Amino acid sequence: MSLLPRGMVCAALLAPCTAGSLMAQGIVPVERNWAGLYAMVAPATGEFARYADVGGGGGVYAVAGLDRDRVLGLRVQVSGTALGGPRYTVRYSSPGYPDEFQVVRYYHAIVSLAAGPQLTLPGRHVRPYLTGQIGISYVFSFWERRWEHDDPDLEPLDSGTGAGDFNLPLSAGGGLMIQLRRGAQPLWLDLSAHWVGHGQSEYVSDASIADSRWGTPIRPTPTRMSLWEFRAGVTTTF
Repeated sequence: MSLLPRGMVCAALLAPCTAGSLMAQGIVPVERNWAGLYAMVAPATGEFARYADVGGGGGVYAVAGLDRDRVLGLRVQVSGTALGGPRYTVRYSSPGYPDEFQVVRYYHAIVSLAAGPQLTLPGRHVRPYLTGQIGISYVFSFWERRWEHDDPDLEPLDSGTGAGDFNLPLSAGGGLMIQLRRGAQPLWLDLSAHWVGHGQSEYVSDASIADSRWGTPIRPTPTRMSLWEFRAGVTTTF
């Protein structure tokens, strides 16, 4: 065995002992970080509220504590949001059969990764916090087509996805962490509200659908997308 691999093996064997010794001496803080997951309800705001239904989704996050009391930290999160869009009816004709109608429904989704500072105020059982983040998001649409009176649980006749846009979202919000369980692995209820602006994207709205004798063309509408996210979840320390 060469000198370099031998040194790597020795370092790997010694690392747990060294880390445990540092924690025992208080040099490396224990349980300094947060991690959690949440579900959310996401109503659109501003101009976007005219085009989108109330959405929902969820996410996961981690906060790296920069001090022993976890007051100042760096938050990183990944989230996904789905919002309803317009629906319209098209006439379906075939020789020898009466006309029938099909319904086309649009949905829109946002997947984002964001990071920023979090300030968590001290507290024994309740800890308020404020956070602001910037990141990258991908906004895209998808649609499905069904017979007008089909059971919604059945497979659609057809479906697909539209073009997507990358944006740089900005968010700001705050919440309360309420302790549910104490001990070596504490558990907290996390309730929060965040405003998120995703910049301008092309969104299929009612104004995008133009009926004509030649079909139903779709012309996406440039829209500035913003929404509130009301979140409820659980978090713990590690």
